[in-house]
Amino acid sequence: MQSKNKGKKKKEKKEDSWKLTDWVGDSSSIGTAFKSECNKRLSLEVSGEEDPLFKEFRDLCMRKTTVADKLEKEGYEFLKTDNSNDSLWTTNFQSYKTAKPEEKVAGIEIAQSEVHSDSTHLTKFKNACQSAVSKAIDEVSYLNTKRWCAKKK
Repeated sequence: MQSKNKGKKKKEKKEDSWKLTDWVGDSSSIGTAFKSECNKRLSLEVSGEEDPLFKEFRDLCMRKTTVADKLEKEGYEFLKTDNSNDSLWTTNFQSYKTAKPEEKVAGIEIAQSEVHSDSTHLTKFKNACQSAVSKAIDEVSYLNTKRWCAKKK
């Protein structure tokens, strides 16, 4: 089973069908036994997407690639929200206000009246970017998010 997204997130499951040693029901943490089991099942041969082994692997061990994942792979990083990138955040904030609608990111709304010198406005922009980079690739325009919310490493 080949996947770029192996073993990233354990889906909510109340029953331990794999009999893992460190499994805790309703837990948000991923145990080492779970990661190991996903990695082991990654090398199993299956007959296709309808194979029950593949479906179980897909449902338990895979997640969609996020914007942050793709940024990392392409040598970019999300702009830190501390003060270390404030000049870049300010520049992006100002440019974003005048950008065409097709250049913007869904969920990031900055009104013309908002100013970067008001920390609540700049924080709103940073938080919206942070939300956008954590979404799955198919949920948001990747190129626009990269433009406004990331920088080359």
